[in-house]
This record gives sequence, C-alpha cells and structure tokens, in this order.
Amino acid sequence: MKHLIVTLLLAAFALCPQPLEASDGLVRSRGVAPAPVDTSYLDGADFSLFLGGAERGAASYTASNAAEEIPTLPASYDLREVGWEPPVRNQGGTALCWAFASAASIESNLALHNGYGETDVSEYLFGYMSLQDVSAEKPSFTWTTDGWDISSNGITVSQGTYSMTAAFLARGDGPVSEADAPFNMDIDYDAQQYVYNFFCPSNFAPVAGLRAVYSLGADREVIKRAIMEYGAVYCEICADDEQYFYYDAYFYSKDKNPLSHAVVVAGWDDNYEKENFKPQQPASDGAWIIRDSYGSSVHGGDGYFYLSYEEGSFGNIAVYVMDARIDTNEYIYEYDPCGRVGMMSPNGDTGGYDPTTGTDSAQGGQARAWGANVYTARRGAEITSAGFYGASPGSEYKITIEAADEEGSPRGEVLAEARGTLALPGYSRVDFPTPARVEAGEKFSVVLEINSPSYGWPLAYEYAKENYSEKAKPNPGKSFYSADGENWTSMGERGDLCIKAFASEDGSQSGGGCSGGAGAWALLTVPFAFVLLRICRKK
Repeated sequence: MKHLIVTLLLAAFALCPQPLEASDGLVRSRGVAPAPVDTSYLDGADFSLFLGGAERGAASYTASNAAEEIPTLPASYDLREVGWEPPVRNQGGTALCWAFASAASIESNLALHNGYGETDVSEYLFGYMSLQDVSAEKPSFTWTTDGWDISSNGITVSQGTYSMTAAFLARGDGPVSEADAPFNMDIDYDAQQYVYNFFCPSNFAPVAGLRAVYSLGADREVIKRAIMEYGAVYCEICADDEQYFYYDAYFYSKDKNPLSHAVVVAGWDDNYEKENFKPQQPASDGAWIIRDSYGSSVHGGDGYFYLSYEEGSFGNIAVYVMDARIDTNEYIYEYDPCGRVGMMSPNGDTGGYDPTTGTDSAQGGQARAWGANVYTARRGAEITSAGFYGASPGSEYKITIEAADEEGSPRGEVLAEARGTLALPGYSRVDFPTPARVEAGEKFSVVLEINSPSYGWPLAYEYAKENYSEKAKPNPGKSFYSADGENWTSMGERGDLCIKAFASEDGSQSGGGCSGGAGAWALLTVPFAFVLLRICRKK
C-alpha cells in the first residue's frame, strides 16, 4: 500500500492535475521576474555580421574566419544528438526556472565548446545570491516574490531572470559545481511534505570564466546558429495553460502574453507537424526543441517538448559563452555588481524612465557614445581585459586603459587598447593585446567608445531600481559619460556605467563569504498539496 501511495504522489508531482488550476481566478505567480532592460528592440535588427560568419564576439577563442563558408542550416538539429544529454534537472516547488535555464545554457557551452564533458553547474548558487548578499560589495537583488518564495534556515530564493545570472557571473561569482552548492530537495512521502535544505554555499569561486552573455532577439536563423555555435539558448515563454505539463508539443497563443517560465532551446525541427500541438494549433509546421526543468517525468516522459515557431510569448532570448581559462589571482574592478539595469545615450537621456527625476524622458538618443570608469589600483597588477555591454549587433568599440591623472576627467595617457566589432549584442569581455601595468594606489580609467547601429541608448548603467536592484549604490565622481570623448559629465547620484576592468594581481587573493543564515543545514517542510499547487501555478 505504501508503494502505491508513493507512486501516486510521484505521478501527481510530475503531472500537476488540472483540477488544482481550474477556474481558480487567481493571478499566476511568475517564475521569471521582468528583465530590467527590454530587448525586444532586437527583433528585426540587422544580425548579418553574425549570420555572415565574420568575427563573432569579443574574444579570439570564439572568432570564426570571415572567409569560411557558412554551412546551410539543417532542417532539424538536436543537441542531444551531438553529445549533450545530461539528466533533466528538477526545480521542484521553487521559482528558480531562470537559474535552471541559465545553468543549462552554461553547462551545454562548457560541455560542447570547452571540453568539460558532462558537467553539473549549481543552480542553487544563483538562487542563493538572488536574495542573499555575498558581501557588501556584492549585494543581492531585491525582487519581491509576493509570497511565492521558498525559505529555509533564514535563506530565501526568489524569482529572477537571465540578467541577474549574467550579473553574478560577470562579477566573478560562479559558476560552481553542484557539489559546492547542491540544490537539496526531497519529498517526505509519509508526511506528504517537501523538504528543502538551504545553506550558505561552500564556494563562490568560478570553475569557468564568463566571456559573454549574448542577447539574440527572436530571429529564427540567429537562434539556430547560436545553438550550433555556442549551445543551448536561454528563453522565456508563457507557460500558463493548466495542462502545460501534459503536453509534448505546446502552442499557447500568437499573442504576446506575459512571460512566466524560463527554459532552454536545445534544437529545432522545421517539419514538426502542426497537428501535434496543444492547446491550440498553429497555422504552420515547425518547432523548437525545448528542455524544461521539472525532471524527466513530464512532457511525455523525457522532460523535453516541442514549442511552435508561432508562439507569441517567446522572449528574453540569450546564450552564455564560457571560458575554461581561470586566473586565481584575478580581481575585478567594477561599480555595477547588479549588472545592466538601464540604457542611456551620451546626452543623458535614458530612453524611458529616469531614476533621477522619476519621470519618463524622451529627448532622443545618439548611437555613438563614450563612457568611462575611474578606479584606484589596490595593488600592483596587469589589466588584462575589460567587460562592457553592446546594445545592438554590429556595435563598433574601442576600449582603453588610461592613466587618470586629471581630477574630474577620465582621460590620460593610453596604457592599453583594444578595438573591434561585436557581432552580437549583450555583455562581452574583451582581452587587451598588451596588458596595462598599474601599481598600488595609482588611478586608472577604463574608457569605452562605442557606436551602436540603429539604437540611440548605447551605454549600459546600473542604478537602484525599485523591486530589483535597490541595493545598488552610486559612486559619484567615478563614472562619466560623453557625447564627443572630450567633454565629460559625471554620473553623480544617478548610478554607474557597466564598464569593468579585470586585473591579474601580484600575489593571491581570497574569495567571497557567506551572508544570510548560518552554515548549518536546516529543514523546511512544506505541505505537499500546497507546494504541488504552486508548481502548477508557477512555472
């Protein structure tokens, strides 16, 4: 009898029966938080540089020869058939779909393009950092989860989006292995309760470096080539149908409904028949192959399903590009531990909400801009690379390390320089051909000149955004912007530009610590039926 009960509970857990959702009239919880920067402007953007096979990305290890013949895209492609088929993970009753989807994209890139083989990246680390500070310099986010968060031992994990994971990785926190920060979720079948074991991760030091987090837009060919070039692609969909877990072929609507669940695209099939989709039938054949994060018992029994090409709610599409190279003496100079929160033009216009005035601004943008951050070297080091965001495909950049000798200006003697064109928008880390040497106590600046085709707000910046990055602190007199590279304006209290410097320091340095809760394990029990309802409601 006990085995029968366990079997029934497992089936209920996997399938989420419709009666738990039927006509409840409640607003569904969102497993993904709204991304702070709406990248839908990339839909229809010119990605010809990437599609044409020119140099991809900012790092030489991802570059493709522009003269190479670009292979024709196949009618179908599946990462499982080219060597990436790890077990489908299970996020259980948490809202960590964004962390699981980010980890899947990272894992596939490490396995297929960095020689790691099958690897298991910790999803829990991202969930932990969503609401717990790593240190005063590396704060958490402040997303309000409206009661849908999960807590244990004073540690709480929240909803989120890929922008948060990108911020964690860019500041040097993760990825770590599952062994260092395991996602411990069990089911007490006798008590019909979930049991979570949350604790401070034992390690924040990354097992791989971040080279890029590219924003892709919704262009079908761009996504397909990114899957073949980099691995599984992160995306967000509307998974609000009560029967979502039953379907192995899903088409919700052509409309752009609110995004509620993060998954990864692991391939495609142009000839997948339209008659197979539920709850609606699209007009044409063709589908993405989607890997979910609720284990292998859903979507027909393997944790994968087909998503129609015509699905209207398909956004925040991105891919992670990793690097096996790790410098244990690396220190990151930055003023943006929460990453990109807004975009602005060099005339100070944000193209939308202005946090300094509390109003919407519409002065108009300018595609070419200059930005700079001034830092003081904490010890002798070689500045080996810089990190920044490109707003649109084909963005031309020049980035320099300069001696910041003059008060109020970031310009000075050029110590290192790199220039190029970003085939894909998003965050990129660029190496300097010759590193810049700085000594302890010396001021230096990272100066970015960037031209963003067809987009007038090319400078990414961080600020204290309500219900997202409220812990972000401005550094007046350290971050500057300019419309001509000569006349500079301080960011002041409005925030700081997202321009980082990566230093290989003389000697070693230690990593971050733990905040929020004790290191001992604790148990959290949640009534099984209640959390089962939450799983069905909150994809």
